[in-house]
Amino acid sequence: MRFQVFCLYSLALIALIVFLFVNAPVPLPDSTATNAHSISIEQVFSLLEGESDVVRGTWTQDIVKSGTQSGLKFSAKWRQKSVEAGPLPALFLREIAKNLERSRFRLSLFLGSDFPISSANQFSGYLVQDYWNLHWEQLQQISRFVLMWFVLEQWQLFLLRSQQKMRQANKNLHLHRELGLVAPRFTPIL
Repeated sequence: MRFQVFCLYSLALIALIVFLFVNAPVPLPDSTATNAHSISIEQVFSLLEGESDVVRGTWTQDIVKSGTQSGLKFSAKWRQKSVEAGPLPALFLREIAKNLERSRFRLSLFLGSDFPISSANQFSGYLVQDYWNLHWEQLQQISRFVLMWFVLEQWQLFLLRSQQKMRQANKNLHLHRELGLVAPRFTPIL
């Protein structure tokens, strides 16, 4: 009897294991795999640019223009407590940059210029060095492009002159043959 119970339990256990393997759910995707829904940084910046353009356009046309006609004021110093004014449209990108710095995304926009109109837009600290490094890399790329263009232009001029010399040599050869003269020896320039 014990052997029969053991066999019955064993068969029930085997049936349960087979049932669980057959009805197993689909395995979860690997969390370390790359996300197929990733977005490039160029798309992010174009999205930010489009959003900024729409918001600035709406703010400029509908609020600032109408508000100025109604007597409202707008200023770059709108955050100061003593100033009763709204923000200017040009401040939207700066506000977007501040909000991005506070968000969970590790993205910062550094707004500035090497020759700013306002001193608030002057690069300072490590941004000066980063800006000039980037500027220098761009100048090197441009100079490489100009050098390549110059070399290609010179090569084309060389080929054009070679073709002209070959044509002239062929004309001279045909002329000498028509006149019955001995063809001069020449080495074509390739």
